[in-house]
Amino acid sequence: EKRLSSECEHLMQNIIRQKLIVAIEQQNCSNPYKKTVLVFLPENDYYEIELLFAQYLLKQHGIRVIYLGINVPEKDVKQIAFNKKPDFIYTQYSDVPPNNNMYKFIEKLSQHFKNFTVIVTSARLQFFRKNIPENIQLKFSIPEAVNYIMQ
Repeated sequence: EKRLSSECEHLMQNIIRQKLIVAIEQQNCSNPYKKTVLVFLPENDYYEIELLFAQYLLKQHGIRVIYLGINVPEKDVKQIAFNKKPDFIYTQYSDVPPNNNMYKFIEKLSQHFKNFTVIVTSARLQFFRKNIPENIQLKFSIPEAVNYIMQ
């Protein structure tokens, strides 16, 4: 029964993923892009549905998205960011790999992308109380991040 549940969950995730990709591709932005956001998940993070949802909402609001996808090596993100010069860099924090240290993750992002505003979303950020570097914006949800970018 657990195996069936796992298979069903995997199937549902793939259906949602496919529908999001189709919805993203069908979006037609008639207005010129006002802002650009580079979107990615760090290495060893494969949870793409939320990242696709962020891309969908950003495009829906007329924001140009440079979508790098999941499991992206840091050096690749740095190279593309410095070549494309987006207005924002967007990522999500998860516990992947397990026992990942949120503060180290945020510090590393801050140091590697000093000249950029980096937006990090995670429901777990509500428990994060340490000093946050100036170039990092922590948001609890994707809609909150999109609203910040739209300002």
